[in-house]
Amino acid sequence: MNATPNTAPKDVLSKVPAVTLSFWIIKILATTLGETGGDALSMSMNLGYLVSTGIFAGIFLIAVLAQIAAKKFHPFLYWTTIIATTTVGTTLADFVDRSLGIGYAGGTAILIVLLLASLFTWYRTLGSIAVHTVKSPKAEMFYWVTIMFSQTLGTALGDWTAGTAGLGYTGGAIVFGAMLAAEFQQTWNTLRPATQARNSSEAKTFDTIAAKIQAAKSSAEYGRLATPVLDAVDKLEKVFL
Repeated sequence: MNATPNTAPKDVLSKVPAVTLSFWIIKILATTLGETGGDALSMSMNLGYLVSTGIFAGIFLIAVLAQIAAKKFHPFLYWTTIIATTTVGTTLADFVDRSLGIGYAGGTAILIVLLLASLFTWYRTLGSIAVHTVKSPKAEMFYWVTIMFSQTLGTALGDWTAGTAGLGYTGGAIVFGAMLAAEFQQTWNTLRPATQARNSSEAKTFDTIAAKIQAAKSSAEYGRLATPVLDAVDKLEKVFL
């Protein structure tokens, strides 16, 4: 009998980070930086939404191609690409909402459809949208297109909440901050038993921060919690890693 060669594909490491608590904190900071950059080019430098979208779309494409070409996960490259999705998402959302004249509600509705279509096509094509399966160029392309649509939707929905819904930026920050706080609390409730077993002092630190997040009533209060949360996440990772 002839020997059968081993045709099993070589394991390929995912080039995207696991979705953990620290991931979401860094994601928020990167998104804020990206939106500031998008507004700086389109509004402060008066280039307009269409021109700015074209510029940032080019940067986004270059960043995505570099990310796909990379052989392993590079944190700097990954987060640079995230910022690129945010800048193009910011200017694209403003172009759809304002320049096309369909308003925040119309732009939000269109972007929800595009995001769902991206997720549906991704799932039907590859059979999974789980982060740990993002290991091929095709999966990475679906991943980044979906991220870009989600970033664009976030900007449009935020503007709708602040403008059309009449909550203002402070009110909008409180609404979305409360949603993030709820997600934080749910994540911490899951991690707490294991953290308590390994390091009770770190568990107490996170209990304190969780209580402060739940008690926060303004965007300024949420902002002041960013540094202690990051410090606590760093300590928590040291407990488990």
